[in-house]
Amino acid sequence: MRALWAVLALCACQGAARDEELIVHAETAPAAASCKPEAPVAVVLDARPVGGDAYAVTVRATPSRDVAALELGLVLPPGATVRGAERAAFGATASGASRTIVVTVQTAGPRAGQLTVVARVPVEGIAMSRTAEVTLGTPEPPPRTRSYRTADGELAMEVRP
Repeated sequence: MRALWAVLALCACQGAARDEELIVHAETAPAAASCKPEAPVAVVLDARPVGGDAYAVTVRATPSRDVAALELGLVLPPGATVRGAERAAFGATASGASRTIVVTVQTAGPRAGQLTVVARVPVEGIAMSRTAEVTLGTPEPPPRTRSYRTADGELAMEVRP
C-alpha cells in the first residue's frame, strides 16, 4: 500500500513539473549601468496554455523610479484575438509598484506566432518603451534539405517540400 502512495505522489509531482514547463516566460529590465538612456521599467510576460489554442497571459510592469504614467499594450500574432483589455493606461506609478494586466489570447491555430508586450513611460517629456516577447504555439519545422557536392567540389543544398 505504501508503494502505491509513493507512485501516486511521484506522478502528481511529475504532472506539476510538466505544467510549469508549458509556461512561456520572458522578462526585460533596465541595465544596472548604461551610457544610453533607457525606459526605467521592468517587464515580465508569462503565457500559459489553457486548452486548444488559447493562452492565459499575464503582463507585469514595474518602474524602477517614479513615473508620471505607465501604458501597457499587446501586439498579437497574426490572426489572434484577445479576451480582455489589449491596452491599459495607468496614472502616476511609484518606483517598485507593479501594474498588471491579465488576458486570454486565442491564436489562429497551432503554428507559432510572436506575442509582444510594450510598456511605455514618459521620461523628461519623451515616451520611452521596453518590450518583452514570447513565442506561442508550435514552431514551424525546418525545411528538409539535401546537401551534396557538385562536380567542381562546391557544397550545394537542395530544399524539398
